[in-house]
Amino acid sequence: MFIPPELTDAIIDHLQGDVPSLSSCALASRSLLPRSRVHLFRNIVLGHPRHANSCANFHHVLVDAPWIKRLVRCITINAVKRVPDNADGLWDGDCTPMNDRVQALLWKTAHHQQWICTDPYLPHILDALPNLQDFSVNSVRWRIPGRVVAGWESAVLRKHIHTLRLDYVEFDTIAGLVSVLRSLPELRILSLGVILSASHPINALPDGPLLKLEELDINMEGCARVAEFIVTSSDLVDWDVLKILRVRRCYRRQIEVARKLIQRASHLEELDFGELFDPRPDFPLVSTAKRYWKAGSSHDPNGVTLIFTHGTGFHKEQWEPTIEELYRRAGVPIREVWAIDAPNHGDAALLNYETLKWGYQRVFRWGDYGRSVHAFLTGLGTGVNVDFSKRRLVGIGHSMGAVALLLSMTFQPAIRFEKLILVEIMTMNQVAGGNTTFLADGSSRRRDIWPSKEEAYKLLKTRSPWKGWDDRVLRIYIACRCHICGTLIDDNL
Repeated sequence: MFIPPELTDAIIDHLQGDVPSLSSCALASRSLLPRSRVHLFRNIVLGHPRHANSCANFHHVLVDAPWIKRLVRCITINAVKRVPDNADGLWDGDCTPMNDRVQALLWKTAHHQQWICTDPYLPHILDALPNLQDFSVNSVRWRIPGRVVAGWESAVLRKHIHTLRLDYVEFDTIAGLVSVLRSLPELRILSLGVILSASHPINALPDGPLLKLEELDINMEGCARVAEFIVTSSDLVDWDVLKILRVRRCYRRQIEVARKLIQRASHLEELDFGELFDPRPDFPLVSTAKRYWKAGSSHDPNGVTLIFTHGTGFHKEQWEPTIEELYRRAGVPIREVWAIDAPNHGDAALLNYETLKWGYQRVFRWGDYGRSVHAFLTGLGTGVNVDFSKRRLVGIGHSMGAVALLLSMTFQPAIRFEKLILVEIMTMNQVAGGNTTFLADGSSRRRDIWPSKEEAYKLLKTRSPWKGWDDRVLRIYIACRCHICGTLIDDNL
């Protein structure tokens, strides 16, 4: 039977990111080989010289198969060497050693002793890729290109980079970061994680072109100073061009800077912003929520407002693929979407870290999630200025989140949901349910500290229940839940 190439290409495109399946397709049929190769070599991750994905090994691959060069679109450099296998025991309860490890890495980079500074193959690899458009790097110090003409930094700046992702990257000053960004005239998508720099004041930027960013993803916890500089600089970003803004990990000290950032971006078509809601003193635990909206729908009075709550061990961000599908397929207009963390999950758990140590049983009561949702939707606190009583509310909850939505309706003033969609709702009486702590015990035993996110993904992808998940959901789960040894809890947040 003949299958049109348009159909086989669509099938292969659906498998992008699934390396084992793409490899099988490439070996199964010549007709599937070309498209499989496109996805297999689109994204390349380069690691430590002692790893299988070292620059030396990939350089040899390019020499033996030069046709691969034109297929590579994205390079990710993971400069962190793998931590010991006993990472769980090593870092459990004390992440300070990993903080020292990151500092040591940056010190080595500053003194040209880290492998990324001395690897002879990396600059040649970057120069050899004619279609490289996406570049990601973490745990390095970005040296001034003028001092390292033959370094990987200069090679990156010679490419037509469209997307740049930086995390745990140190610059001499914020002006150094600005210089790098301005050296990439085709840059349209920028993601900033943890950005470190000396706190030298900058009175004025040297003249240069405006950044034509169309999408900005910024971690407020990790680069609040950079965000504040971006907001206050009038000659850095062309705000009329910015269409998509994602603001992550925004806590008390950064909330005003984040709101100013949103105000400057007056032509947004899509916003993903984490809000902080504080119901104290009426309720001791603060809430974190994310608001999603699309241009043209946020002011539709007839549109519904969707309220998402999550299950035990999960977090609000895992609903994002579902939200994308609903915006694409929903038969009714959606005014906006809110996803709310349980007080002991996700970003809220970091903020409530100290409070959760006292006054709460070993098993967190689902009723407190319901009370948190009630306070959020009825405005019994500060931080979110939305009158939900005038909205057409549709509640969508999974497991614990489904129960929390029901319990939120038992408090006063009453919440009026137009519809409720409850998935795998956990409701049972005491006699039928018996001892239900096994649910919490199972969640508490889930591993949450990993040597790397890549290793977390490879392992979870082969185990139940994760192997049955949509790949997008699993990747978000890993990105937002799994800690890569070194995430510190700041008691002053």
